[in-house]
Amino acid sequence: MEQNFRDNALFVGDNLDVLRGMNSETVDLIATDPPFNTKRNRAGTAGQYADKWRWLDPNADRLPDQWMWNEVHPVWLEQIGDQEPALVQVIEATRKTHDDGIAAFLCFMAVRLLEMKRVLKPTGNIFLHCDHNANGYLRIPQARDLIRAARRGDQAAVDRTIALIIHQRGFDEALTDVFFPVLQTIGEIWHQGRISITGEQSVSRTIQRLLVHSHQHHHHPNHPYALIACVPNDFHEIGAMSAARLLRANGWNTTYLGPDVNVDVVRLACRRRHGKLVLLSCAVEPPSSDMKNLIDDIVRQLLPLTKVVMGGRGADVYRDWLERRGIRYIVEINRVKAITPRLLGRFNTAS
Repeated sequence: MEQNFRDNALFVGDNLDVLRGMNSETVDLIATDPPFNTKRNRAGTAGQYADKWRWLDPNADRLPDQWMWNEVHPVWLEQIGDQEPALVQVIEATRKTHDDGIAAFLCFMAVRLLEMKRVLKPTGNIFLHCDHNANGYLRIPQARDLIRAARRGDQAAVDRTIALIIHQRGFDEALTDVFFPVLQTIGEIWHQGRISITGEQSVSRTIQRLLVHSHQHHHHPNHPYALIACVPNDFHEIGAMSAARLLRANGWNTTYLGPDVNVDVVRLACRRRHGKLVLLSCAVEPPSSDMKNLIDDIVRQLLPLTKVVMGGRGADVYRDWLERRGIRYIVEINRVKAITPRLLGRFNTAS
């Protein structure tokens, strides 16, 4: 169909109304930065951007990023059911396995993403910005199936779903795009008491076992060495093991030193392997005094030998401390893909 809107046009308002007025297959690129389902209010110009279905005060200066099922338009579910009946089942399952809020958020997103898909050219691309709050839910239906199976404690269903995701996406993409967001979501609902430790481990232990089995010990004489370890008192290995796998794919020889590793052990391994990179995983936030001591040890023992990167959400609150002392910080596992031997000197760790 012909394009029925001007190039470089700017529309202010609900993008759903705008999308519905656009002809199909007329857009080359869509970049969308929707709310993240943070369950908090956020700053913004509510009078300009408020959907009329929301409860917002037009004069307010806060935009709620909180979602309720009773705010979902029936016409949204009708449209989703007409175009993608399976999505309605996913949304209903989400209400049962997670809560009404995430299901309402998925309705808000699904009806808009369906319109984006309609207006996109067959050769076009969609870039969707989201964070861990709903990342695993927005990725693929199997992510919801995986969470649901974990909450039931159904190990066989967990194994089948993980195998299907790997078959469809490959292991590395499944790790970064599906399994990590799912594990973050499962961790959150475990802290809320809404999943058993057995359910949580049904996913994490399966993924960890697959990482162990996939580990390659091939040494490439022309590749530099990277050493990977979990920081002291951190026993969450999946992030570190995943980073080791991704670094190997980027042209590194890797040695994974394990969980709960002291800096002096890393230093000895670095000297032995002539390591050009140390990547430390910090999944759980340590006390500030412990982090200060850890940073001091890294600066004294490791930085004279090699470049050091720290990753993981446990270190997020200390990113300024790290950067000031010359320790690079990354928060998302996807950022490991940017660490290549050739580009290490110019590696940008902005998350």
